[in-house]
Amino acid sequence: MSDLNTVYEHIRRAEQKCRSGDLSDALDLYVSALEGLDLKSPNFDLQGLDDTIIEAVKLLRDDIQLRIKELQICVIESSKDEKDSKNNKASMALVQSSAGNNNNLAASKYWDSTRNITDITSSTFIDPYTSSMLSKLQNSMVDLIKEAKNQKTDVNDLVSTALFQIDQFKKEMLIYEQRRTREYQIKVEHLNKDVKKLSSQNSKLKERWDSLVESARQRKNRQQGL
Repeated sequence: MSDLNTVYEHIRRAEQKCRSGDLSDALDLYVSALEGLDLKSPNFDLQGLDDTIIEAVKLLRDDIQLRIKELQICVIESSKDEKDSKNNKASMALVQSSAGNNNNLAASKYWDSTRNITDITSSTFIDPYTSSMLSKLQNSMVDLIKEAKNQKTDVNDLVSTALFQIDQFKKEMLIYEQRRTREYQIKVEHLNKDVKKLSSQNSKLKERWDSLVESARQRKNRQQGL
């Protein structure tokens, strides 16, 4: 099993690549490591080996396969995010340039608003509803950008439509936040009621306990007096 040294070297380098953010290179190294653990290869004659060693090799293969799947997903997502980012920047530049020839103020407002949306969607602390609303708004912005690129609609009209949609988004989010705040308030009210109920039960139990202690003390005193 001389190839194990090479396998572990591939794994070591792959881990270094992961830490440095070179996911594509890390994926290639893990694939090479997996190929080096081909149990059907003549280099891996498992006959006569301890069952523990055989099991360890199989577990290592499973671990590498899992790591490869994880990295493949990460690489795909990273590539898609990078592509979307480039497309968004190019589209924003196109709209900003086109609008600048007609209405610099409107273009500036449009650019600032869409940039803010991108900043918000990059946050990892977004609940599903908000994420869905942001995605809906972004899709609308992309459609408007396509219209601007194809010059099917006046740029000023596009900017006005975009600002209107952003304003509607803000209103919908305000309503959502108000509803969520009310839900939290109801939960707090229920919790307060539960706390009061438990506090009342605790007081009654304490009174009962004190009564039992007093009864036991009096009974003991009577027994001692006999």
